[in-house]
Amino acid sequence: MSSTEEPDLQTGLAAFLQVLEQLGWAEGHKADTEPGLEKWLALNAEYARIWPNIKVKKEPPPDWKEWEGKADKFQYFSPNPGLGD
Repeated sequence: MSSTEEPDLQTGLAAFLQVLEQLGWAEGHKADTEPGLEKWLALNAEYARIWPNIKVKKEPPPDWKEWEGKADKFQYFSPNPGLGD
C-alpha cells in the first residue's frame, strides 16, 4: 500500500464506522488497533474499494432507535451500496 492510499483507508474506516453507528450497528468508534476488530477491518477494506464515498452527512433513518442495542445485526448487512448523495 502506498502512503497516499493509507489516509483514504483511514477516512473510509471512519465513515464506515459512522454509518454503522448511525444504523445502530456499532456501539461507537473503536481504534483499529483494538483486538477483535479483524472482521470489521477486512470488511471495511473490501467495501472501501467498491462503495462510493460518503460526502454528505444525512439524518439517520427514522427507525434507528429500533436497531440500537439489537443483537446480531450483521445478518442484515447488504453488500449493495446505498443510492448515494
